[in-house]
Amino acid sequence: ALSKRLRTHGGRAWWHRLDATDEQREAIERWLWAQMDKDYDFGGVALNIGAYVSEDLARLFCSELAGGAIVRGVPVESMAPNDAVRKLRDGKALRPWDVVALPVFLPAWRIL
Repeated sequence: ALSKRLRTHGGRAWWHRLDATDEQREAIERWLWAQMDKDYDFGGVALNIGAYVSEDLARLFCSELAGGAIVRGVPVESMAPNDAVRKLRDGKALRPWDVVALPVFLPAWRIL
């Protein structure tokens, strides 16, 4: 499905590879599977545009899910501090650019 979408995508795309141990990846995967039946948080994502909202795991939007998953595998205390890490420590839901700013990725590869 992703490959098909990328074939017709008119812009650029990058692959952000997670720099994590097998155990960290497994913890992330377990947490993601546990979120499977949760509803999309339309209200939260709309509010998060204006001001950062607190993480609410009852319903999730995409970058909230990604940030939540990462910290279930890679302890936030082990991350080098930056604005995105501070937001996680403060219990805030992340925005897409915050997720990729987390210091848990290897250098991004441009795939398109």
